[in-house]
Parts: sequence; structure tokens; C-alpha cells
Amino acid sequence: MNDDLFVNIFRKKSLEELENILTSDQSPETRLTVYQILEERKELKKEYFKLKTELTQLINNELQRGHTDKRYKTFWRRFFASWIDSFILYIIHYLITIIITTSDYIMNDIGFLFLALLPFAYSMIFHGYYGQTFGKMVMKVKLYNKDEIHDVKFIQAFYRELIPIIIIVLSYGLNFIEINLDNIYFMTYMGIVASISLIWYLLEIFTMLFNTKRRALHDFIAGTVVLNISE
Repeated sequence: MNDDLFVNIFRKKSLEELENILTSDQSPETRLTVYQILEERKELKKEYFKLKTELTQLINNELQRGHTDKRYKTFWRRFFASWIDSFILYIIHYLITIIITTSDYIMNDIGFLFLALLPFAYSMIFHGYYGQTFGKMVMKVKLYNKDEIHDVKFIQAFYRELIPIIIIVLSYGLNFIEINLDNIYFMTYMGIVASISLIWYLLEIFTMLFNTKRRALHDFIAGTVVLNISE
């Protein structure tokens, strides 16, 4: 027991006052301190003997809960991780753009479709093999299976990126068939794809902010969770 001011104040209290605190709804730490003082003064009644185990368990549960909660505090770490990954992808994107020198219209479209899918391929490959992108490695967060024990499988990493990939492919698919569509129909289809993309993005943010484990919608689809591994 720490011999601090708090404990010394409690030591000056009467038996009745201490027993009232021991049976009150005060914090487990306070009640355990009182228990130890009564034990030290040999004034602890038999009816309170079992309280020590109960109070110790409550304290351990609170400590464990606090540790667990910290594992889910990943929003800002993921935010900065995404900036790091974006910088890496920008460099890769720039280099590939230089390589794509063909003037053929179809080949250019295929090349730019590849560039559009590159961020999702990057995320899928690194999460599938390592559970982390470079950004997540730097920011000390990692992707796990939803049981928070096992590493993710490659198929789970794929499922996390599936919806954005479909949206990108639909967008570029419409560009290929634009010449066969009246302008009004093309704009309507593009508007639908853009709306789906916006709705998906908003659902991702909403689900991540309003659940205790900060799982985004793609985490629920893939059965994954991002955890803080800084400690």
C-alpha cells in the first residue's frame, strides 16, 4: 500500500467510517485501500473477507478494458498512415505514367485503369501478406481477423477493396462504351456511379465513427479489425 496523503487520511478515519466506504459504491481502488487499512488495523470483519477477491477482479477488469479500448484508438494513426501510403503511391503513379508512352487510345485507357486500381492493389497485397501497408507499419497499426488474434487471409484483404474496385471498373467501363451512348444516357450512368461512390464513402466514415472498435464498413464485409500495436 502506498504511504501517500490519500492513504494517511483514510487511516485516521474511524472503523464505522471505513466500513461505510467499504460497502459504498465508490471506486474499487478506494474500497480496496480501505480493505487493506482495516486488515492492517486488524479490524476487518469476517463478512468482508470475500470482498478482496471481488475488488481485485473489478480493478483487473477495468485495467483490461482500458488496455483493450486503447487498441481500438486507431483513427488518427490510420489517417496519417493513409498520407504516408498516398505519398508512396504518388511516386509509383508518377513513374508508371512516364512509362506509359503509347499513343494508342485503348492502351492509354487500360494504363490509366491500372493506375486507378493501383491503390487498391497496393492495399490488398500488403494487407494480405503483412497485415500492414508501409503507412500502417510506421504508425504502428495492423489489420487482424475480427477475433483480434489471427492474421488476415489474402481473401479478406481482397474483400476489403472489392466495392471500390467494382466502382472504378464501372466508371472506366462506361468510358469505353461512351461512343455508343447518347450523351444524356452517359451522364446519367456516370451520375449513378458517382452517387454509389459517395454513398459508399459516407457509409465507411459513419460505420468507423459509430462503433467502439472503429471498424469501417469494409472491415465488417471482410471480417477484419485494425488494432493499435504501439504497445
